[in-house]
Amino acid sequence: MTFGGINMTTKESIIHTTKELLKTRTNLTIKDITEASNINVAAVNYYFGSKDNLVNIVLKEAITELKVKIYEELLIPNDDTGKPGNTELMINKAVDLIYGFAEEYIGVIYLSFIGSEGQGNSTNILVNEFVTDTAFLEKLFEVFREITGINDPLKLTAKYVILFSSFSVPLFLRSVIPNVTNAKFKEYKDAYIKELVKVFTN
Repeated sequence: MTFGGINMTTKESIIHTTKELLKTRTNLTIKDITEASNINVAAVNYYFGSKDNLVNIVLKEAITELKVKIYEELLIPNDDTGKPGNTELMINKAVDLIYGFAEEYIGVIYLSFIGSEGQGNSTNILVNEFVTDTAFLEKLFEVFREITGINDPLKLTAKYVILFSSFSVPLFLRSVIPNVTNAKFKEYKDAYIKELVKVFTN
């Protein structure tokens, strides 16, 4: 199968199609996946064992892509001093990445925070990748210490939890204000970033 000029195996194409579906849908049935992939249910079960296993693979793949972007854009020094940059710049970049991901993959965020029937492990994937990955946290906290001058592990952890909550903000806004315009959404986002910067600089 070919997507965008790239040849994929059947398994790869099913993953790709499911990921595309999760950009706009908060819940998927196996019928949604088979119809969009032009396959039958047996193919999903053959390659993944179940729809839930497939969705969890897609969630982990999408979230891992975000982690790679965070490493590349936030955790690698980006100026001549070898330092990661200032607090406001880092927070803006972090929230831009998180917001962008949450807006592009609203289904991934929904399943990661809320889950669905039969999708018990989905709510653990985001936490596992961003809260229990010790190596990732050590590198992130190193950057936090560098730009904030804070060395207290408790304070650093509290600030990270606040930053981590950014994942849920777009989902929350879309839920409580379903008809919010893109312009208004940007206003909320800019106001949120402004307040978040205050948290990290105080």
